[in-house]
Amino acid sequence: SPWGMPSAQSATTSSATNLFAHGMCNPNPRVQPPPMTPRAVTAILLLAATTAHADIIPACRVPISATPTGLADLPPALREALHQKLGTIAQPNQPFNATDMIEPNLPSRRLIFIWSTPDRWIIATEHGGLAYNDPILAYTRTPTPTLLAERYAFPNTVCRTALELLNLKK
Repeated sequence: SPWGMPSAQSATTSSATNLFAHGMCNPNPRVQPPPMTPRAVTAILLLAATTAHADIIPACRVPISATPTGLADLPPALREALHQKLGTIAQPNQPFNATDMIEPNLPSRRLIFIWSTPDRWIIATEHGGLAYNDPILAYTRTPTPTLLAERYAFPNTVCRTALELLNLKK
């Protein structure tokens, strides 16, 4: 063979020879594998240069009927409901685990925005990990907030999905 590997018949003599027969090591160090193509080198370099980051989410225009707010301004009952459902949430523009390259001290979720209306809260978040997505939740604006709906968006559909939840009939 071009790799200097013994044939399948002679590979039965020992386990070391068996490794050679299956291509798991090169028995002849003088015979080298073929060189990498420029395309393969470029692909490896691009992959190595890629840094973990969240997707860019276009800014959403706040509807006239809504008021933007932050996590600290939410009623304690809603903050607790969010924590029970989502865990720790990073503030907008703060670091979080956007990809499957996990930093143990960072949350896997980050707030995009919160809109409040007289009857509901719309909470848009980013969820990092292997399958990045943007969960958007609608809660009632009552002393005991109730989850009305949850939708999953992607960066280019966050605004539209949040508006749909804002206009969702109870």
